[in-house]
Amino acid sequence: MLQRPKSTINPPPQRLSVKLDDPQSRSPKRRRSNDGTALPICEQPELVDYQSALLALSDEYISAAYSMTGSLSGKEVSEDLLDEYQNLLSTGLGCLDSVLKNYRISDPRKEARIRLRYACLLYEETENLTDAEECLSKGISLCERARLTDLKYAMHHLMARIWFKSRKFKTAMKTVERISAEVEKLQLLHWVYAFHFLRVSFGLQIPDNHHETVSLVRYLTALSAVATRHYHVSVQIVAHTIEALVHLRARTSDSINLAIRAMASARMHQLTPEMQAMPQVRALLNYLDVGCSLIRFDRKVADAKVQAMQSELDNGTQGEAWNNKDACALYISLGHCNDGELEADSGGVFQQASNGEVCLAFAWLTKQQAYAVGYLMSGLSKLDGSTVPEAAKYLSHVVTMSRTEPKDLPLSLSAASSRWQVQVSLRATARLYIAFAFCGISDWPHAINALQAYHEKDIPQLEGPPQAAFATLAVYLDAVVKHGSGDLEAALRLYRSPALQVHLTGSIKSDAGPMNPIKILSALNSVEILHSQGKHKEADMLLDWAEPHCVVTSNSDGGEHGSRAMESLFYMLKAVASQRAGGLIIDTKSILQRSVKAAQGVGNDQLLMCVMNIMTDAWFKNIVGQQAVSSGKSARGLAGKNNNKLWRAVGTRMYADTLELSGQLGQAEEMRQDAQRLMASLPPNLRDAFQDGRMN
Repeated sequence: MLQRPKSTINPPPQRLSVKLDDPQSRSPKRRRSNDGTALPICEQPELVDYQSALLALSDEYISAAYSMTGSLSGKEVSEDLLDEYQNLLSTGLGCLDSVLKNYRISDPRKEARIRLRYACLLYEETENLTDAEECLSKGISLCERARLTDLKYAMHHLMARIWFKSRKFKTAMKTVERISAEVEKLQLLHWVYAFHFLRVSFGLQIPDNHHETVSLVRYLTALSAVATRHYHVSVQIVAHTIEALVHLRARTSDSINLAIRAMASARMHQLTPEMQAMPQVRALLNYLDVGCSLIRFDRKVADAKVQAMQSELDNGTQGEAWNNKDACALYISLGHCNDGELEADSGGVFQQASNGEVCLAFAWLTKQQAYAVGYLMSGLSKLDGSTVPEAAKYLSHVVTMSRTEPKDLPLSLSAASSRWQVQVSLRATARLYIAFAFCGISDWPHAINALQAYHEKDIPQLEGPPQAAFATLAVYLDAVVKHGSGDLEAALRLYRSPALQVHLTGSIKSDAGPMNPIKILSALNSVEILHSQGKHKEADMLLDWAEPHCVVTSNSDGGEHGSRAMESLFYMLKAVASQRAGGLIIDTKSILQRSVKAAQGVGNDQLLMCVMNIMTDAWFKNIVGQQAVSSGKSARGLAGKNNNKLWRAVGTRMYADTLELSGQLGQAEEMRQDAQRLMASLPPNLRDAFQDGRMN
């Protein structure tokens, strides 16, 4: 416990005694008890160390407040409980403020620690960031005078975070860059790691950070080089893992290859004790690995990686690393340190392990959240039409797991709320992809229910507006539901909304950086709606704009950049446009062949289903022959395999027409009844379109 020097409080002045001239002056009176027995005069009580008392009270009040955060960070918060928390915290802060303002602290280290603690609480729990800056500025000056190196850089670390929270992004990042260079010159290795990782963290958090990719990779490469020279394997592993994440977020032509290289560099240490001590990082590497396969639409490889990921989660989460005292932290070992004061002097940036090792502390996922991410990745790998029920099952597990209320851990309210927000974000993501899965099989009622739950249950629990990725995907799915239900006007309005709109000129600043694939899909979905409204020129312009974003190209390593599924969809629409414009049949067939090849390349049966139905309608309608029957049967079979109600209705009716022309009346009638049954399950607008002959 911090002690206050006794010299800071002066004893009360003594009254001067007056000597009487009378020789017969009486001796001082002595206090007597009730029975007349003389008692000694009471001794003066010991002086109270108010400074130490205030510091002890501050710790008790703040600890009492932190014990309540589990009940305050969930979806339902009691106003009375929140008031009690704020009162406790305010009292604790008031005690620290009183110590700093009303007492002279002779020990510089003690004063610096108090200032760091006070500023950290202001940063985490209040909006008084100006007061926190002022407190840290005085503390940094004090540390420079007293040569308290670790405390000084801990304050710089916190100051940068305060500026970043104040949305002074450039100031925060430039400060971190300057301090990073300074600690490198001083060879303060542990602070080199801390400030480099802080700079990377800032770069990942700023909005529209595609222009930060080069800087982030440069910092991570430098960090890995320093760690390699000093044999800090844990730092190398984490640096390479974050580098893979940075490359995947960039979505450039070489992103996948660069991410795979970074993951390979991290997995070079797969059997080392450092990797075994960080199951959280192993789990993240597995998530990234599955993500690379999903982006490439390599479903067989993705399925194998999902199995490995699930096995790793089951085995890895039994270790002690998932059960640390914070339950949501990752500790990167930096080796042994003789300075036993580093944890206190760093303000929690570094932690002292029980074996004497110094660790750099990261906020991370809890074990339950890591499992939820694993279920999410498993669900995304099953979004193909034939496995939608399995995907929905995995994603429903995410929704269920993310409802669990946080446990009562000694965390600040901001830290506990951040943990809860992670769970809300996971639930919202799972809910959107549940809707996505049902849209893929034209199950509009279930898709609408999932979207309604997202808007009514998940969005209100998010702090502030949803992230751009959430907003874009949610609007797109709303548009797809309208489109699939036959409300083309409403669908087109949503496709043209600010969240999905694309700029055909290419000179708009907002389109800088990689194009969001969801926006490309919305543009492609708009093409046929525009044609149905007679806006052929606008539809053709949109298709021309989409071509460079859809056609797969070669990257610098000779690999592929782009999505084969997107390319297949583009060529499908281009073939329909060619047929509509009266193009040569051979040209249309050539374009459709490209679409088929791209769809087969990624094993996408949904796209093959669409292509086969288009081919049947284009070249085998009102045609008698075995080839026409085979084409109609294949189109219907693919629709049934993908469990898509809409395309099953389309394919079955065309197959019935072909059988009728071929003289197979009994089977044709059976198929027609099946088509009528399927059409009855479609939305009213689509049923009307079928009856009017406006859809095939």
